[in-house]
Amino acid sequence: MKKITKRVGTLAVATGVAFATLLTGATSAFALPGGPSERLSTSTPNFGCGAAWYAAQTTLKFQCDGNLVLYRNSDGHAMWATGTYGTTNNPTILDFSHNGDIEMLRTEDWGTGVFCDLGSDNPAPGGTAVIQDDGNFVIYNTAGQATWATGTYNNQQGTVHACQ
Repeated sequence: MKKITKRVGTLAVATGVAFATLLTGATSAFALPGGPSERLSTSTPNFGCGAAWYAAQTTLKFQCDGNLVLYRNSDGHAMWATGTYGTTNNPTILDFSHNGDIEMLRTEDWGTGVFCDLGSDNPAPGGTAVIQDDGNFVIYNTAGQATWATGTYNNQQGTVHACQ
């Protein structure tokens, strides 16, 4: 009887997840809280602390302590992070730059306050930033080529101090 109850429970959960996916259209690897299947253009407006983006295996959060962290959804483990926390001048703006990279800025130093610059060695103007279903956070250029990545695909551990 326990086996039957367990199988029925598992089937109910799977059906609920499938129904929720059907209703929301959540089929993409990257979605913003505002709508399913969105990718961030590298010219997307700035985001403040508390912004988060979700994928099948990971969640990218711009925390209010200034750290940008990619968490594994299954257990909350930090797979990758910028390490930009714990100072009095933490970054407060996450800028998907027109230059094709991702900049972490301090608001009081808007013109010169780039605290951390991800992807600046190989920028992708007009490209997209994507949290993939395999757990990797990647910047792609307009030709679809990866120009920067966290290296966290297939549950691999990335660096936790990428900007230090």
